[in-house]
Formats: sequence, C-alpha cells, structure tokens
Amino acid sequence: MPQFLDVVLRSVIAFAALIFANRLVGQKFAVVAGVAVGSLAAMISLDHSLPALDGVITLAVWGGLTFAIGYLGMKSNGFRSLVHGRPTVLIEQGQVLEQNLRKARMSINDMMTMLRAKNAFKLADVEFGVLETDGSLSVMKKTEQQPLTPVLQGVPAENEAAPRIVILDGHLLEKTLADLGYSQGWLLGELRKQGAEDYKDVFLAQLDGKGNLYVDLYTDTLKPPRVKSKPLVLATLKKVQADLETFSLQTQNVSAKQAYEAQSRALQQLIQTVEPYLRE
Repeated sequence: MPQFLDVVLRSVIAFAALIFANRLVGQKFAVVAGVAVGSLAAMISLDHSLPALDGVITLAVWGGLTFAIGYLGMKSNGFRSLVHGRPTVLIEQGQVLEQNLRKARMSINDMMTMLRAKNAFKLADVEFGVLETDGSLSVMKKTEQQPLTPVLQGVPAENEAAPRIVILDGHLLEKTLADLGYSQGWLLGELRKQGAEDYKDVFLAQLDGKGNLYVDLYTDTLKPPRVKSKPLVLATLKKVQADLETFSLQTQNVSAKQAYEAQSRALQQLIQTVEPYLRE
C-alpha cells in the first residue's frame, strides 16, 4: 500500500476510535476533537522524526473529518445522535430512573454531586433531571421550589432597556446621552452628587433604563460627594424640559401633544430667565 494511503487509513481509524472513546467518557465532541487537532499540530511542529508530508496529511484528514462531522450533525439528527449520543433522563416527576442511571454508567453519588452543583440538595425538590450529551446535568426544580418571579406572582413587569455607557475614560458620549433623552446639564448635576467636578474626573458612567446612574471616578480624583443646590436645580429643570419634549414626540394624542409642547416652551422660557442666577 502506498505510504500516502496508509497515513490516510490510519488517520481515519484513529478518528473513529476517538469518536468511540468520546461516547464512552461522555465529553463534548467539539472540545475533544479540537484538543486532538491542536495536539497533532504541536507534534508536527516539534517532532523532527515525523515526515512533514505525513504530518500535513494527518492534520488535513482530521480537520476534514471534524468539519464533516459537524456539517452532517446539522443536517441529520440520526447522525448527530450516533456521534454525540442522546440526552438521558435520570429523574422524572421526582423519581430516579435507576435503569437510565445504570445505562449512563453513573452512581447515585455522582448524580447527587451534580445535583448539588445545581443547588438541588434534596431529591424531593427535583421534578426533572437530564444528563446532557456533554456530560452536564440539567435540572428543573418543582414549581414550589422555584424562586418567585413577577410572572408567578401575577404581577405585571415592565421590560427594562439595556444600560448604556455615557462617559468612557473621561469623555462624554454625547450621541448616546441624547439617544437616551437626557441633557448634559442633568448629567453634570448627577456627577457632582457623586464627587465629580467634570467629565474628565469620571472613568466610567453607565445609565440604566430607569434613569439610575452608576459612576466610577478616577482614583486620584475621588472626592467626597458634594451637592451644589443651584446647579442641581438648573439640571433638574432642564431634565424636566427634555422629558416634556420627549413625551410630546411619543404620544399620539393631539391634545396631550399640544399640552406637552406648551409646557415645554413655558419651562424653556423659565430656564432662560433663571439660569444666570442658578450658575455658580
């Protein structure tokens, strides 16, 4: 047999042996295959006694087979089950399935260890437990043991927008702040509450969907929080005026839109009048 075909044949046999061993130990195939291909590449680079061509052929065969396994696994559930196995139900309706436990070659102590890792210390608390193909254990607790959520309590909950960074490394992200509907005056007022004099004193500032501001100051500029009442009043007025403009854009009610716009204009005139007296 030509040496080229001999290397290919041995590579295929070794790859099939890897799949068989992987099924026995229950590890995730992608991880095992990745480690194996990486080890082959390292061996080719360091082992000078190995012919370079043989090493390249072996690496190509293993890489190609790994790609083929992944592709066929996406196309065929049967092939995926053959290579990766199927999830095994170990606990159903609170009862341990001893036959499935033996089939998975797992002792009750092993199962209890994995349950404790999922914060399930009592079998009586578990409704459903599945041993996944990668060797991990998925656990669903009984309803009475699950943490309370607004849905379970029948309480309506408002979805919260994702938090956004508005100051990064001392630089204000003006567009982000404007997109969130907040003014620079309001932001400066909030920063001064937490001990910052200007944007350059702030390493990171993040604004959540409810208007709560997290501020992380540079260590060398960290100062005790100090509130200046006049700038704070000015910043609050500007924030309210910006909110009124936002409400007028969001509402579809004509009378409400007109009322918001009128109040916004009136507040803007008031701000222009009192602003010179509120600056320090």
